[in-house]
Formats: sequence, structure tokens, C-alpha cells
Amino acid sequence: MGICGVPEVIYSSPNLATSNIIIIVISVINLVWESIPKYRKDKSIETFFIVDTVCVSYFTLDLVLRIMSTPSLRNFLKVVLNWFDFLAIVPFYVELIVGRESASGLAAFRILRLFRITRLFKLIRHSSRMMLMMEVVSNCLSELVMLFLTWVMGTLIFGTIMFYIEESDSSDFKSILHACWWAAVTMTTVGYGDLYPQNTPRSIHWLCNPFP
Repeated sequence: MGICGVPEVIYSSPNLATSNIIIIVISVINLVWESIPKYRKDKSIETFFIVDTVCVSYFTLDLVLRIMSTPSLRNFLKVVLNWFDFLAIVPFYVELIVGRESASGLAAFRILRLFRITRLFKLIRHSSRMMLMMEVVSNCLSELVMLFLTWVMGTLIFGTIMFYIEESDSSDFKSILHACWWAAVTMTTVGYGDLYPQNTPRSIHWLCNPFP
């Protein structure tokens, strides 16, 4: 089945696809808007909860109907986007079961609420180009992993070299991990400037900085 579903099959009706997109956008706006401090601290505001309830109810109905209508539940479960659909609604029901006040103070629930942003992945179903991109990424996963491992090796190598070259009481590189952070932001051309070599000759600096 791959990483995505098929939008032409799942949402063949333009009106249904449009309504899905509208609900997703409203849900994400509601999620972002309620994080504003003056709204987050005011527990008397129920508007965000009501909007979230309507959106999650729609998402739940959509997921249940697709499960009931799928010809193969096994193939349905193989689609990664379907799992994102499930994770997007789980925090809401956990909050209802545990209680809104009790759940907000739990560290585990705060982590679980992060999955609410997975609702954005629902938009992928409505764009054939985005789904094609996801399929390309899925097919090239092994090459991307190899590229990532190469970057990690370079970070460790140059970070270790810089740590031992710069090792002193006044050095900003307090450990190899600090030096690896410098190597990581330098190799990715971010270069925050929070850490930089101070006692290293320019030739060594450019040796450890192969990227412009």
C-alpha cells in the first residue's frame, strides 16, 4: 500500500474533499490560537474546546467510516497516514477520560498533545503532488538514512578533532558534545555563532569547516 492512501478513491467527491480541508484548517488554527498566553491561562473560555470537539468528532466519523468501508483492514493499517489520523484524535479522548484539569498537569499528556499537530498530515490526502513527494521519500529512505549517517560521522569526527585542539580551561568547547554541536551547525551552514574556535589557526578552522 505504501506510505499514503489514494485521494481519488478515498475522497472522490469534491464537496467531501473541500469539507475535509476546511475542517482541518479550522482545527489547526484553533490549536495555534489557543496557545496564546492570554487564552491559555483563561480557563473560562470554552470556545476552543467546543471547536476542537466538533473537529475531532468529524475526524473520528471520517476514520470510522473509512475503516468500515475498507476492503482490507490489513492493508488499511499499513498506510502510515491512517495511523496519523488515529494519533490526531487520541489526545482529545484521553483528555476526556482523565479530565481536562488533571490531564493538563501530566507531563505524559503534554507529550501526547503534540500529536494533535499530525492533523496537518490529513492535507496530504488531498494533494496528489504531496502524496507523490511522500512516495519518493519513502522509496529513497535507505539513501536518506545513509546520507544522515554520513553527516553524523562527519559531525563526530570534526567535533572530536576540534575538542582536542581547543581543549583548555578557557575554551567554549566543554566536551565533545559541545564541539559536535559546533560541527553540526557549521556543516549544515546554520552557524549560530554561539560556539566558535578561539585558539585554532585559521588553517585548522577551515579544515574543520568544509562547507561555505
